[in-house]
Amino acid sequence: MHTPRDTDAPAFTYLRRRLSRCRLAQLDFRLRVELCVLGLLLTGFVFWQVRAPLASLRLHGGPATVLAAVSGLWGILALVTFGTVAVRHVKWMHAPPGPAWLALPVSESELAKHLAWESSLPALWVAVPGVGIWTAALGPAPWAALIALLPLLAGVLWLAARGGA
Repeated sequence: MHTPRDTDAPAFTYLRRRLSRCRLAQLDFRLRVELCVLGLLLTGFVFWQVRAPLASLRLHGGPATVLAAVSGLWGILALVTFGTVAVRHVKWMHAPPGPAWLALPVSESELAKHLAWESSLPALWVAVPGVGIWTAALGPAPWAALIALLPLLAGVLWLAARGGA
């Protein structure tokens, strides 16, 4: 097989950027707006469903219980992310071989990174319920604790997406 080269990384970075731009350009403006509204509605629904149980947890167990519940819910989201990405990645790996021009001499590590990126794109939708859960906890839990916890929770979701691939 091909020996790894450092010159493959910029080409794959360019490819990912172009793919993202082309996929976004394929969506009509109205469809983009509809997807944003759908995401906001789903976030609002999750907020509405989670807010009352979190307030009840605050009443009976205090802010630490709310923070533990939010962390547990984000852990469940991380497991869903991991499973979604893993199933999609397995589909990519077992897909029939494409045209001959896809057999270009590139490094295995950069190709693996690209396939992992491609597999983890649907996991972005997990951010919708994640934001709903986080905003629902803003009243029952201290703001400072939730803001401090946000990078950790986002990192867990990111690691779950990378780990699934």
